[in-house]
Amino acid sequence: MSDARLVFERNPVWRQETDPIRRQAWDRAEVVVGSAEPEVISGHLAAGSADLPWGVLLPQEGVPIGGSETGYALDPYLAFNVIGPRADEVLGRRQIRRALAGAIDREGVAELAARVDPGWTAHPAWSIVPTGNDGHHVRERPPVAAPGESGRTLAEAGWTGEHKLIAVCPAVPPYPEITRSCAQDLARIGVSVVVTELPLDEYRELLDDPARAREGAWDLACTSWSPSWCHDNARVFLQPLFQSSDWRGTANCGQYGTPRVDGLINDALNTVDPRESAARWGALEQEPIEDCAIVLLLFRSPKGASRRSSRLRDAIALPASGHAVDLVNVRPADVEA
Repeated sequence: MSDARLVFERNPVWRQETDPIRRQAWDRAEVVVGSAEPEVISGHLAAGSADLPWGVLLPQEGVPIGGSETGYALDPYLAFNVIGPRADEVLGRRQIRRALAGAIDREGVAELAARVDPGWTAHPAWSIVPTGNDGHHVRERPPVAAPGESGRTLAEAGWTGEHKLIAVCPAVPPYPEITRSCAQDLARIGVSVVVTELPLDEYRELLDDPARAREGAWDLACTSWSPSWCHDNARVFLQPLFQSSDWRGTANCGQYGTPRVDGLINDALNTVDPRESAARWGALEQEPIEDCAIVLLLFRSPKGASRRSSRLRDAIALPASGHAVDLVNVRPADVEA
């Protein structure tokens, strides 16, 4: 294992009487900095030389995750950059976005993800809000277009074949494999795609900055969105992903936005009655689907709790953090409180 460490120690000003929810069960936590194959990490957990994986999930099929129903994530989807220099003639056109989306074989992407990342359940996505979330609605499943049909749609929308699209993804499985699979599907209809894998920090920095999208640094981004909570949560997906927002760190990395969608979001937010609010969010979801604001690919969720050492208990997953363990709740297995 690496000699580099991040050391977290107790906050000396924390007081139990002012924070009745949490506990200080640990004197310190050490995080090993570096990369390792999942098998290597699992070996350290089994040997007791490590307690938890950090920054990687090692699901154990059949082992309950713990906590409340976690819900599936929209993981991944393809974001379109609709504000780049060529947006007016390429991805800013709905018919072109529809033709690109129709050419991608989501069933094939799901099979690929299952092979590359077998610890996760993967289903083709036909809606924005995934299954396992209160805001989920079953949507009509569109057919996969034949290459010739998508090619004709592209030509009718003004695609000339002169443009080469830049697709970015994090250099973390299964995202490179999925992005390359989508690029191959698009190549069949005459669309050339260059896939760029980036270290996670560079990838996040790129997508967090609308100015980079405006410059045309990327055209397609393989990314994901996880629910912050799973009850009454259509808003968790629809507002951050589709409301007009041009600030740094926005989830709407491709800068999609229309006055109609913004107005529908505001109407849903201002609705007090829970049933009417849910109905408004459900109706709103169809708008970006019809507009092909993004390419829906997969719903994914871990098949079980991540591996951990036998010295721990209460390692509860946080869906909003990629099912990482909530360190506040983790306890030594031999300590009651």
